[in-house]
Amino acid sequence: MEEGTPVLTAVENVTVIIPSLNPSDTLAHVVSSLVEAGFRDIIVVDDGSGGEHLAPFERVEAFPECTVLRHPGNLGKGAAMKTAFAFYLEARTGSPGVVTMDGDGQHLSGDAVKCAESMLQHGGHVVTGARDFSRSNVPRRNALGNRTTALALRVFFGIRLRDTQTGLRAIPAQYVPMLLDIPGNRFEYETNMLLEFRRRRIPFLEVEIETVYEESSNERSHYRPFIDSLIIISQLVKYSIKPLHKKSYNHKSPCI
Repeated sequence: MEEGTPVLTAVENVTVIIPSLNPSDTLAHVVSSLVEAGFRDIIVVDDGSGGEHLAPFERVEAFPECTVLRHPGNLGKGAAMKTAFAFYLEARTGSPGVVTMDGDGQHLSGDAVKCAESMLQHGGHVVTGARDFSRSNVPRRNALGNRTTALALRVFFGIRLRDTQTGLRAIPAQYVPMLLDIPGNRFEYETNMLLEFRRRRIPFLEVEIETVYEESSNERSHYRPFIDSLIIISQLVKYSIKPLHKKSYNHKSPCI
């Protein structure tokens, strides 16, 4: 890149992945804002949404920059991400990496750009968005769930992240194949990703992002802070005794 060229132009080659279940019209706004921010490849996965929630997918599918993949039934957020990763590996050769994010408005397009830029500037690092859980607009149950998981990751695995449950992450392309073999089909999958990165000595970077917890978007969230935190902690115990995953990238997406 020539000196003086805006880094923002580089995000055109970064793929954004959005798993989605029963979205509201906010999904179309998220996709539109990503396009305005400079992204030119967005993969949305419909994880078995009900018929009354199909209109938002039809709206985002009208964007030429957006591809919609569909599960015949609800398989979980982790499964939706794996479907997108499998499609990415087959159809997006040459891309420098992916940005995963939620489609409920809790992640802003500007923050997605920040994570993508940081990934491109720091080759080989996984970049995660870090929210400020001390802010007054953060529901207490969400803050407690994150702090519990963060403490467990720090004590048992030496992973020091302020926000362990953020869905906004930028992952270089060379790490995407291994993501298909990581266990977990629901919210625990995102924690398992962190554990596998740690086991493989893949470095992390945290980028501070906006903390968006509007009441309406929080009600639409499918994350259950207490129950899913217990599931995540149980996964930590299982991972502590598992050997390092070997390369067997044979995941077959239900969509491709």
